[in-house]
Amino acid sequence: MGRVTGINIEPRSIEGARNEYPDIRFETCAITQVPDLFDCRFDVITMFNVLYALADHRTALDALADVARPGAVLMIFDYVDPGTYRRHAIIEGGSAFLPNPIREDRISQDLRDAGWILLEKRDISASYVGWYEKLVDKIDDRRTEMEALAGSDGFHFVRGLYAGLLDVLRAGHLAGYVIYADRS
Repeated sequence: MGRVTGINIEPRSIEGARNEYPDIRFETCAITQVPDLFDCRFDVITMFNVLYALADHRTALDALADVARPGAVLMIFDYVDPGTYRRHAIIEGGSAFLPNPIREDRISQDLRDAGWILLEKRDISASYVGWYEKLVDKIDDRRTEMEALAGSDGFHFVRGLYAGLLDVLRAGHLAGYVIYADRS
């Protein structure tokens, strides 16, 4: 039987995970700190919407390769730029709301450069669209609560970000992928 380990750079997320799953090891750290924090090797590594937030995908993939056993499987669930995202990005505070989605034209090379072999990339954009449709509906359902906390402007700001992201996904300027790779 295996062991599960989780990391996140956000301390509150780790605190919540530790409270929910007290028998699982959770650590607060950046992905690039993983080789310094763990002296074990992993058979399966999974990331959920991580790389889009990092400017340097290669360093993150290198760090994960350093803690992967030979033959380990890497599963990446993330946003992917099919080539048109930059022109259609949702801007928040002067920057792209999703700053660094994986470039579809670079997936294989980025993985290979970090010691991974691309096994499969599966477009799951329809699922991302469904998730964001539900999120926008939930935001709408909680409008009164949100306006009480953040005012009308706050509600419209949050709703606008996620509705805009939904529109970009629907238009195909951003995609959601599951990427499977093997540690060579």
